[in-house]
Amino acid sequence: MPALAGSATSQSIWNMGHALGQAKSQVPNGATVTGTNCSEIYVADDPRWTCTVTWK
Repeated sequence: MPALAGSATSQSIWNMGHALGQAKSQVPNGATVTGTNCSEIYVADDPRWTCTVTWK
């Protein structure tokens, strides 16, 4: 069976590390993380982190 690529996105009001950890927790066992991307946005003057993890 061929490997399937995937991605997971998570958001945190606390910090980037929390958002990244939450996204990484969705990676299936045995999958290889191929990339991460995080960005900070402001909602009503409050920072919010969004991170996406990709895997294969």
